[in-house]
Amino acid sequence: MDSAQKDKQKKVYSEEELVNYLLSTTEDSRRDFSIFAIRGLKHYHSPKIVDRLVNIIQEDPEPLKKVEAMKSISVKKPNQYIKQVVLDELKSEDERVRSAAAELLKFYNASIVNDLHSLLDTDLPNYATAKIIWLLGHVGNQSSIDILTKKNLVETIEFKVSIEDTINSIKQRHVNISIDEIRRKSEEE
Repeated sequence: MDSAQKDKQKKVYSEEELVNYLLSTTEDSRRDFSIFAIRGLKHYHSPKIVDRLVNIIQEDPEPLKKVEAMKSISVKKPNQYIKQVVLDELKSEDERVRSAAAELLKFYNASIVNDLHSLLDTDLPNYATAKIIWLLGHVGNQSSIDILTKKNLVETIEFKVSIEDTINSIKQRHVNISIDEIRRKSEEE
């Protein structure tokens, strides 16, 4: 009875029936039911589940459903397609959606650095720029430091502290960057 469940009438449900029920419930007009179903999808593996979660992330107007879809999809070893979908959510007006997107994107580590650098070169709202700067603190590298240092000269005081924190975070994660900086300074003296 491994993937099957029994109800009170002793009816056995197959995994496919459970998945189909959860998929249909993601569209339930009662938000709590749909969110519960989205959360439940993380326990099953099927291309239709990934498709449905991606559709929720891209199309659903409800921020909490998007957040839960990103949490559920994060257990499914996100691929390059999902990365592109989630990168777009860094521009969301809703902080919960941006934060969920950033948390999911951390799984991609260094493979998203160039994408984040490119996004910084576009005209973004301040809230999106701030989230990208924060995310670079978790996945950034030496080129991120170079880009952020240049941005630091032109950005408002609002970003200066965030940029400095991000640069320090990158240096802490990449000790060799700090060592190289110390060597350069000692050679200049």
